[in-house]
Amino acid sequence: MSYQTGTCLLLSLMLFSFLCSLLRCRAAGIALYWLSALLGWEFLAETAGTFAAYHYHSNYFVYSVSAPVGLLMATLYFHFSSKPVKHYRLCLFLFAAIALLQAANLLLLEPVHALNTIFQQMKCLSIVAYCLLHAYNYISYPAQAQLNFHIACLFLLYYGSSFFLRTAIGLLDSTQNALIHHLYGMLFITSLLFYLLTGLALLFSKNKPPDHG
Repeated sequence: MSYQTGTCLLLSLMLFSFLCSLLRCRAAGIALYWLSALLGWEFLAETAGTFAAYHYHSNYFVYSVSAPVGLLMATLYFHFSSKPVKHYRLCLFLFAAIALLQAANLLLLEPVHALNTIFQQMKCLSIVAYCLLHAYNYISYPAQAQLNFHIACLFLLYYGSSFFLRTAIGLLDSTQNALIHHLYGMLFITSLLFYLLTGLALLFSKNKPPDHG
């Protein structure tokens, strides 16, 4: 698959998941509004990143700016989708800690024009933590709607896989280009599956999520 074809496929699936979220959030609570905002933001960021890579041969600045905003939207989604998590403000406290670490990271290690790998890994771990909190809440209160639990499972699989794949890529040296290429391919496939399955979950789920706003 060529780079152009892969990029078009990814953007199409990101747009698909965003449109499915728009259809669903009209009759749902505030949590899905934030999920829809997140999916729309990720689509816009990927589009801007592709444009910057094509015209300016670098898109690091786009992702340095878009990733913290995306994490904030994910934080608000998980904050409003789980009543106990919202009550104790667990996601908000975790996001505040990550924001402080990112500020230090930008000042000391990775400026906005560099590849922000440290924050990407922190983002993955943060969302994995949100998912585990949500899963614990769902197990403790199984009567709540299932859609947010299904979405949390998809986030857990995607960002957990992304964390391990990115870690493996970072540990390899430049002499292992073939293996690095395969790992990037796996990362791309997990992205495709995540946006496809998220869109389908939003489109076909019959459970109305509770509104904890």
